Amino acid sequence: MIINSHTTALVAATLLALLPGCKSASPSSTSATFVVLDTTVINGDTWLLNRPIDIYFNSAIDFNSVSTSSVIFRATDTLNLGVPVTGTYGLIPDVQGRANHAIRFTPACPSNLEFDNGGFVPGNVGYELLLPTESSGGYTVVRDVAGHPLSVGLTRQFVTPSLGDTYFYDPLFTPPRITDVLVPTGLGLLSIDT
Repeated sequence: MIINSHTTALVAATLLALLPGCKSASPSSTSATFVVLDTTVINGDTWLLNRPIDIYFNSAIDFNSVSTSSVIFRATDTLNLGVPVTGTYGLIPDVQGRANHAIRFTPACPSNLEFDNGGFVPGNVGYELLLPTESSGGYTVVRDVAGHPLSVGLTRQFVTPSLGDTYFYDPLFTPPRITDVLVPTGLGLLSIDT
């Protein structure tokens, strides 16, 4: 059998031209799996009433999919069942600085002396963070910007501080400062010209 060297060279050149297209892509670039990587709350934590909870994902999050139905906070103790957990959701960068790869839930801060009208209630009250998936019956689920639904759900259970313990998280290591003074009028105690 005689093989023409010109034909062999042509076949070899064609194969070399096709080789760059044969390499496998990294799993992160082609993966349609959208998963939770971590959270700042772990099972059994005692969580302060105003401390934000961050949830980290492997892909950028579609903020339109974030709601109280797709990121669920609920009381688990019998006295507070059905009491809504209020607060705000926002997107933040993850710990590596990738934009919109984390959801931050900031619970509403209580404004009364009993501290029981905020997002979380003190007194060793049990709470649950739940991220449902479509396969677990979740009608509304968190999605990434490519439209992929969360593929693996998440559940975390935690409690609030016991009555009399420290209730609030203060990220500033400074003393309190006065930001505004409100002087009541009409009490007849002092005269202020305005």
